[in-house]
Amino acid sequence: MVPKTGMKNEELPIRDGILQALRGTGGIFTESSEATARAVDRGIFEAERTGASMADTIHELVCSAVSALSEFREDTAAAIQGITVGVFRGTREFGPAARRTLFHVSRSVIQETLSLQGDLHQALRGLVKGAIYSARDLGMDETAAAAAAAAYALDVAEEFNPDAAEQIRAAGAVAIDGVRFPIHGCTQDLAPS
Repeated sequence: MVPKTGMKNEELPIRDGILQALRGTGGIFTESSEATARAVDRGIFEAERTGASMADTIHELVCSAVSALSEFREDTAAAIQGITVGVFRGTREFGPAARRTLFHVSRSVIQETLSLQGDLHQALRGLVKGAIYSARDLGMDETAAAAAAAAYALDVAEEFNPDAAEQIRAAGAVAIDGVRFPIHGCTQDLAPS
């Protein structure tokens, strides 16, 4: 479990940004990715200034953003796709560093979805779509990026709830955005170093 830095989800401005994206007239994916990128950029600046952990900062921002989805469950996949892409835009990471961030984002999204008793199928769809969209930044092809996001999601689901792990497996049995990918737990080649 990632330690918290002390702020509650309601205190983080990303929650308001995601709520505005969901209530707005623009596209949920676009607005949630932009709101997340801005929040992550500010969060990383603040973490560097104070010496806080970037992983903890991202965890809190992602959890806060996902908590905003509890009022708009029908838009979960598009919003989580935007949140995932927004984290990569905000961190400006590529290659192995971006893969480590995908691990943290996947963990945070599934953990928060489980705590809110949200829709794991839609959460996984959003994560995988975000990974596919960001595949080039991750230094992977689309299938590998989708498989990595699904593996990270499955690992956290197995850690917290066996029924949730089965839901993740079932959700991953269907191609997402035309990409078929294997779904199994992390292996040495997928696990972030």
